[in-house]
Amino acid sequence: MAKDNYTPKIELDRNKVADWINEQVRRAIKEVLEGIMEAEAEELLCAKPYERTDERADYRNGKRKRNLQTRVGEIELEVPRLRVLQFKTEVIERYRRME
Repeated sequence: MAKDNYTPKIELDRNKVADWINEQVRRAIKEVLEGIMEAEAEELLCAKPYERTDERADYRNGKRKRNLQTRVGEIELEVPRLRVLQFKTEVIERYRRME
């Protein structure tokens, strides 16, 4: 039997690949930034979600959406809200573009 040296040709649409990569980067950035903001909220509150402690400084009050413009496109972040204390994150500056 003769050895078949046929190699299939794979064609990729560069735009589709670039869009897919940018979406993966946006998802990763969103996950990391939201994780950091959750950790900052826990530190400010002195308690994890649903945790009851004597040191608790305030309570969570849901999340607000905030858009962040990056090189790979706009990312919608969910920023923690607190009932009394004002949550200010060190991750993103207000009204700034992130590179």
